[in-house]
Amino acid sequence: MAQRLRIYQIDENGPLRPLIFRNYVDFQKAGYQKLPHNGYKLVYDGELGSSNLESIFATFNCNLPDGYTGRSMTASDVIGICGENTDQYFFCDMIGFTKIDF
Repeated sequence: MAQRLRIYQIDENGPLRPLIFRNYVDFQKAGYQKLPHNGYKLVYDGELGSSNLESIFATFNCNLPDGYTGRSMTASDVIGICGENTDQYFFCDMIGFTKIDF
């Protein structure tokens, strides 16, 4: 099975709305030691072309692929790299990415 790329963005109608576009430290200050999965919505689920986080960011920020339903990638978004035996999640921060439990 090929690895999957999943992009999650904060649900604009949900309780995390005030944290859209915020950095990871702001989530921690708001009391979230683990990001609540139910405050996000899945906006992309497709085959993984690259596992390079910067390349994924560039694609979903500037060169949006067909079928993508979210806004341009920015801080507070979550990248999921999902495989047969393991899933890894990364929080898109103001600068760089933070590996998270999600």
